[in-house]
Order: sequence, then C-alpha cells, then structure tokens
Amino acid sequence: MIASTPSTMPTELLKTLILDLPPSCIAFSPSSPAHFVVGTYRLKNEEAGSVDPTVVRDGSLVAIRLRKPGELRIIQTFSVSSAVLDLRFSPHNPDIVAVATSTGAVLVFSFNHESASPLVQIKSVELVTASSQILVLSLAWAPFSPSFLAFTLSDGAVGVLDVDQDMVIFKIPQAHSLEAWVVAWSNRNEPPALYTGGDDSAICCHHFWDQISSIETSQDSSSNSAVLHDRNSHGAGITAILPLRPDRKDAEIILTGSYDEHIRVLRVVPGPSRPKVLAEKRLDGGVWQMQHLKVEDDPVSADQNGECVSILASCMHAGCRVLEIRLSHDDNWRIDTVGAFEGHKSMNYASDAQMEPSGKKLGDLTFISTSFYDKKLCLWRLQDNERC
Repeated sequence: MIASTPSTMPTELLKTLILDLPPSCIAFSPSSPAHFVVGTYRLKNEEAGSVDPTVVRDGSLVAIRLRKPGELRIIQTFSVSSAVLDLRFSPHNPDIVAVATSTGAVLVFSFNHESASPLVQIKSVELVTASSQILVLSLAWAPFSPSFLAFTLSDGAVGVLDVDQDMVIFKIPQAHSLEAWVVAWSNRNEPPALYTGGDDSAICCHHFWDQISSIETSQDSSSNSAVLHDRNSHGAGITAILPLRPDRKDAEIILTGSYDEHIRVLRVVPGPSRPKVLAEKRLDGGVWQMQHLKVEDDPVSADQNGECVSILASCMHAGCRVLEIRLSHDDNWRIDTVGAFEGHKSMNYASDAQMEPSGKKLGDLTFISTSFYDKKLCLWRLQDNERC
C-alpha cells in the first residue's frame, strides 16, 4: 500500500501483525538490528466487564525478529503479572533492558538474540508497593553511569534507581502534582540533571549532583526544589521530552511533545526564566513519544543553515509523523513534516525505526509502529527522497 500527502514523502506498508495484547511500548535491540521487543498493557477488569473497583492489569514482553523482505516472526512471549508501560535498552550494555510496570516495580532483563528465548528476567526492584496502585510510567538510563536509572511515577514522583544495588538513591515525592509522564537526562553532564514532564502541564529540571555524588547518605530529596518549573509553555500535559544539544552558556535545546497536539523546540535555561519557544507545530494528535532518527546530515544544510535533525513522533490518534527540525544559527527554526503514516485505527503510543546496515538516509530506515486497541503492529518504510 502506497500513501502520501502533498507535503510529505510517500509511505509503503510492508507488513501487519496482530498481537495478543495491546502494545504500549517498543524498542529495537541495539546489538541486533533484526530484533525488537514490544511491551503490552491490558486492563483485565475492563476486558471481563468487571465492576470490581480494584484495577487489575497484566501484560507481556514480545520478542520479534524482522526478516527480509518484510517478514515478522514472534520468537518469544514473556508473560508479566503487570502491565508494561515503558522499556529501555541500556546504552552502556545493549543486552540489558529495563521495564516499567503497573505494579510499582522495575524489571531488568537480559536479551540474547541468539537464544530461542532471548528474554531472561534478571531481577525485579520494587519502587512502591503493588497495593498502592502506583504505576511506573517512564524510565531513562543515565548517560554517565551504567547503573543509574531515572523513573517517574503516576503519583507525580521522580527518582533515580541504582539498578546494581537495588536501591532508590533519590526521590522527589511531589515533583509533579499529577502523573509524571516522562523523564529524560540532560545532555549536559555537569551537573547531572533530569527533565520531567507531567499531566500538570509542567516541565521541570532537577539537578541531582549532590545527591548522586553522596549515594551512601541515601537522603530523601523531598525538600529539593526544581531549578526549572514552568507551567506556561504548554497547553496540556507534557508527554515527551527529547534533549537535543547544549546551547549558549548554560542553556539547552530540547523538544517537547504534549497532549495539546504540539511539538515544540525550546531553549531552556535552569532558573526562574520561562523557556523560550523557538518553534512549534501542531501534529493533529497528542505527541506521546519522540525519538531521534540518526541519519546522515545534509552537508549543505549543516554548513549553511545549521543542523538538520530527523525525529519520529508517535501521535496517538493521528498516527506516526516523521519530522525534520532545522536548527539554525540565527534562531530561525523550522519544523517540517516529512512523512505521515496513518494506517492505524486506534492510539499510536509506540514506534521505533532501524537503519539498514549500510543506510544513511530516511529512505533506508525500517519503521515499526503500533496501535493500542486493535493490537496492531505495522512495518513500513518511507519512499526514498533527498532529505537530510
């Protein structure tokens, strides 16, 4: 199936697959481009028509192999006694994956793509008790430490877990007044900092240097105020944050996605100043997730107009968007929609992409996207074009 709109590259649907449970998150294996893992989420009460007020969720991790041309094969389904909300392969050890669950725990798995059952659970670390009905919503591995894993909770808390020690080294119980949907580490390591976004429309930046450098004290950080707390830049809850690069002095350029259906380029400076919105674009659906597509920069664009960054966005009821963001040297920034995949009939919460071994451009990427209620997984590509 070929589909396009006047301003976008056409998309080609290669394959669809219907899963047993609704997909909530997805990630390709960094060590094996032919493999990816899907996390699933089911409300058992809802499915059974129960009137029990206690919410019961379950899910699974599904390991899938991508075969050429456009073949998908499920090689393992690992059932989990809770729903899966996020999964993140470690940037330090690509065979380790952390999983966020609906029962307040982080699960850690090894992933061996050469095995018939590649997923093996290593440990489970309880952040809150399962009876509390608090969900772990998002995870982010620290770029400067292989054992530090940031997390957010549905009660608005934000913290850092030492995976090796099975210990929460630091937690801010009320970082957000509503659900803390997303966490991302700053690209500036001095001091280490976390960006978080919540259903309260707030974007926050938390500096954790003192706490991280004194792990042995295990001090509670409830009194530690955010160095940035802005509720005026977004029209609804913040669901996605992607730091791009450091900027002038102490500033940083980040992308945000929101329930208000906009993606924004922000210049953020820790402190009382409001982030500056450099560019924004409506994507016709809540921007639930974003990721950087690592393609080869166009040398002409890089030299004359600044950087060109390609982004994959999961936009809930609007499907997937592939975007180009021009990061100019004179603050004349622009967000362009390069591709739009709208082959889903329900909420697109999770997408990922993998570059061909010798590929360099957007046309060399293979995309996987999912939709929640119809349990659908789509394999697709962009038709080649001369983009960045």
